[in-house]
Order: sequence, then C-alpha cells, then structure tokens
Amino acid sequence: MKFLVLGDTHVRHMPSNFSTSSYSLITKSISGLKFKDYDKKNLSLFDLLFTSEIQLLLSQVDGVLLLLGTNSIRIFRASTIISQIEEIIFFLRQVYPQFNPRQRIIIPLCFPCLKTTSKFWNKIKLTSNIQLYNNRLYQLSYRMNFNVINFRLRAYQLASDKIHIQHHYYFRIFNFMINYLNNVSNTLSLIS
Repeated sequence: MKFLVLGDTHVRHMPSNFSTSSYSLITKSISGLKFKDYDKKNLSLFDLLFTSEIQLLLSQVDGVLLLLGTNSIRIFRASTIISQIEEIIFFLRQVYPQFNPRQRIIIPLCFPCLKTTSKFWNKIKLTSNIQLYNNRLYQLSYRMNFNVINFRLRAYQLASDKIHIQHHYYFRIFNFMINYLNNVSNTLSLIS
C-alpha cells in the first residue's frame, strides 16, 4: 500500500518518504495550503490536483491523507469549507477510482487555532467556526464515505504564533498518523 499526505506546514517536519513492511508514505508539505484559495492557486489544494506533479503522485498511490484545514478555517465559514471538501472528494473519486473505499481518503479534524483574522476577529468566533467545521466534517464523512481522524491536539499545545503546534509536539502528529495508517493498511489487507 502507498499513501500520499498532502498538507500544510503541520506536516513539514515529517519525512518526505517513509516506509514500513505494510505501506509506504509520501509527504508533500505546502506552507499556507488551503482546500481552495481563490487568489493564490499555488496554495489551493483543488487547483494543485490539476498539476502534473500531483496527478502523477495520485495515480501511484492507494490512499490520500489531506492534512490541512487551519489556513482555510481562518478565512472561510465552515459551510464553505465543507462544500470545498465535497468538491475535492468528488473529483478525486471521479478521476482516481482507487480512492472509492472509505479508508482511502482520510481527513483530520481541524487542529486548534487561536490566531484571529478580520473575518473571525475574536477567539470565540474562530473556535466556534472550528467546532462547526469539525461537526460538519463528521457528517460529510458519513454521507461521502471517507475517514475522519482526530489527532487530539489542544490549544495549550500551540506555539506562540497561535496557529502552529509547538515543535516538540510534532512527533505526536507523525506517530498518531503512523499508528492510524498501520490499522488502515491491516484492515485493507484483510479486505483484499
């Protein structure tokens, strides 16, 4: 099995290639990545899906983990992001049929974030948007048949910039993801 991790700076400390006896992992980190960015196409996952580099990677893997959301949640309402994700999943499954089984597309709940923006100008509005997004992501996962994971990160684990995780917690993201993918690959090998 081969998985592709497409993520923002939260995956920048992960190895770009990682292998176990059960699966291999390719990680692509793009600082500022959002599900959709209408101004900067190079920061839009949806637009990157049409690049030859990402298309080649997607054609070579069995599953994809979309480890992003923090940059989107600070700019867009939860309902808008959910619509963007719906469009991305529809596209992935239309073009890459290997992603049809539930375990082949994985999206985590949004990490904590307290860095406000002009749209979400206080912490209450921002955390409310994150909670609404997380609830709707679960609902969408049932409707569109994909997996959601919770890295169980908390606000106290944020760095001083209030958007990134403190450096010494990055191992937790990687370890959690590795354990999760071990379980997924074992499940998929039983099904195959």
